[in-house]
Amino acid sequence: MSRIFHVDVEEFAFGFPPRIASFKKNGTTYAVNAIPLGGYVKIKGEEGTVDPNDKNSFANQPVWKRAIIVIAGVVFNIVLSFIILSILFSVGMPAVVDSTTINELVKSGARIKNKEIIINDVAPSSPAVDKLKANDRIIGFGITNNQNKNNTNTFMADIYTLNGFQSFVDMHKGEDIALKIKRDDKVSVVNVIPRVNPPEGQGAIGIAYMGAITYTYPFGRNIVEAWKYIVQSIDLMFHSIGKAFASIFHFKTQTQEVAGPVGIAVLTQKISKMGSGFFFAFMASLSINLAFMNLLPIPALDGGKLLFLLFEQIKGSALNKKFENYATIGGFAFLMILVLIVTIKDVISLF
Repeated sequence: MSRIFHVDVEEFAFGFPPRIASFKKNGTTYAVNAIPLGGYVKIKGEEGTVDPNDKNSFANQPVWKRAIIVIAGVVFNIVLSFIILSILFSVGMPAVVDSTTINELVKSGARIKNKEIIINDVAPSSPAVDKLKANDRIIGFGITNNQNKNNTNTFMADIYTLNGFQSFVDMHKGEDIALKIKRDDKVSVVNVIPRVNPPEGQGAIGIAYMGAITYTYPFGRNIVEAWKYIVQSIDLMFHSIGKAFASIFHFKTQTQEVAGPVGIAVLTQKISKMGSGFFFAFMASLSINLAFMNLLPIPALDGGKLLFLLFEQIKGSALNKKFENYATIGGFAFLMILVLIVTIKDVISLF
């Protein structure tokens, strides 16, 4: 947007200094920095001394142009998430569900494509150990055919309800059952014998699992659903922002409302193992989160800059530059303290 409005861009950077590498093109330095806590665009005239005759300075642009430049990053976070979600709702949106959710999706016009159970964990010394792994997909189940254990009855295909799977396992405790497993895009049949009396806190097979599906909408409807997803996500964040910030300072809580760079990296790694659909859905959600956080009225964030521009518009003249700079430095320090605390909590949660 700065380029469109003929405002000079001095630097476009990933991360915060110290600088690792850079090159210069068309008057702009493109840099990769060492601290991966975000990035920034350094625009001429955004801070410091301003030449009132410089037409390419940010400070000499009308308020509305500066507001568009400031909010452009937030807008494109939303645009990115909208594009990803539109594609996912067209080719296959993954979701962790139960039977009720599936029925609601079908009533809304969704087409259910894949139905599976994702294994989250396998208990040691259980029937599933050495046979099943975390992130395995159970895509079918049935009673073992003793003549050929690679074949099972026609009930094998009905997998999409957790209650149905659990009832099947409970009905066949102590019997040899077959599970159709998908692992790394390869399908195989695994035989296990559910325990009649499993240890406390474990199931008959010894796995923790969740139901998952992939669903789509017709073209046109996918665009509507993508926008609805974004609006609902922002509404949820708006109503939970207070709880989220409060959780940052509660070290004794088991659950975390906010994750820092370490937590996001760990979560990304876990979600990527669940498949590309879950990975791109997470990317879209993360982009929506970034847009929302950037709009918070904190100096150093885009929301804080917009607030300054609003005050300038109401006041009819520019705010004191020293005040803006001190407020921005203070806002940045506050954010870095939050990042430090959240990162410490992220690291503690790993052990």
